[in-house]
Amino acid sequence: MMSIFLKRLGAGSLPYFYLALNFAVMVVQVFLLKKNELRGSRLYRKSVIFYAVVSLFFPFIIEAEFNLMVFFALIIVNLTDLMMSIFFYETISTTFTLRDTKKNLPVITSFGTAGNILGGFIINFLTEI
Repeated sequence: MMSIFLKRLGAGSLPYFYLALNFAVMVVQVFLLKKNELRGSRLYRKSVIFYAVVSLFFPFIIEAEFNLMVFFALIIVNLTDLMMSIFFYETISTTFTLRDTKKNLPVITSFGTAGNILGGFIINFLTEI
């Protein structure tokens, strides 16, 4: 998604993107994460449904000539990544004790990082086909 963003809008629009992304993260943290009834798995389920519906429109967004849609699509993709990280660490904190977390978290996060690296290579291979 970032490569589509850079092709369409150029590197000069990156500061505006990061300003908008940080604003979106602040809004989500203030209005969603502060609510006690939307904690943990309930918030995760509600957000997954939202992101699944939004992802159905991504092919239309990518093909659109309207560059502002690509801008907002990249914000949604990065916001999803940040939210999933928050959900992951909240799940870890409720699942493991502090001792187990200290023991298991380096292994869990290293496999996640390896998955990100392999995913980048696989996406690169698939886009060449």
